[in-house]
Amino acid sequence: MRCKKSKNIVFIHGWASGPYVWIHQVSHFKDKHKVHTPELIDKNNIKDFIVKNGLKDICLVGWSLGGMISLKLATELKDKIRHLVLIDTTPRFVQSEDFQCAISKNTIEKIHSRIKTDVNATLEWFYKFCFSPNERSRSGFSEILKITGDFVAPVNQDTLLSGLKFLMQTDLRPDLAGIDMPVLIIHGDQDRVCPPDAARFMAGNIKNAKLAIIENAGHVPFITQPENVNALIENFILG
Repeated sequence: MRCKKSKNIVFIHGWASGPYVWIHQVSHFKDKHKVHTPELIDKNNIKDFIVKNGLKDICLVGWSLGGMISLKLATELKDKIRHLVLIDTTPRFVQSEDFQCAISKNTIEKIHSRIKTDVNATLEWFYKFCFSPNERSRSGFSEILKITGDFVAPVNQDTLLSGLKFLMQTDLRPDLAGIDMPVLIIHGDQDRVCPPDAARFMAGNIKNAKLAIIENAGHVPFITQPENVNALIENFILG
């Protein structure tokens, strides 16, 4: 069975990356659906992209920061978004007393500080941090790593800092109850950027959510296990 060609799939990349990270998804879905990979600057530019292009019947797929942006848009564009896919996403990026399944405030502050002094070294560390030990031990890991960073156009420092500010300040837990479209949550079981318990929290607080945990995967399962992730998304759209 083939997917309806009328579906718009909008892929939103994460922090310190670009549209190219969706290379495996674009090649898989482009003959079946209308595929869009806008560059993420902030929530408003993605919202403008959807509205100005008149997109409807959307499956919105967001990864990490892009997933948090997608969560916000799911509450603002309910008439346009029909399906929501969250890949290695969290409703709150930084730990708090009542939400421990997140990165520590100290870690995110160190990243923020290092971006100002040595962007390249900070991004190199972050890209490697996105992968699980299992993924890093694979032959061909260096080629996989290129998709995450080396082939991405240089990221503006102000954009990086703005994205970090959003991650540090945003708490989307109150928004979860207002999401009523079907939601698929895909998450690597060894993700160190957004811990898997954050995905379980969302699955337990979004009405129509399904959770798929990817074994031996870190923060970027759509790159390291694209066939698995693509099949999950396709079956989800077919419903």
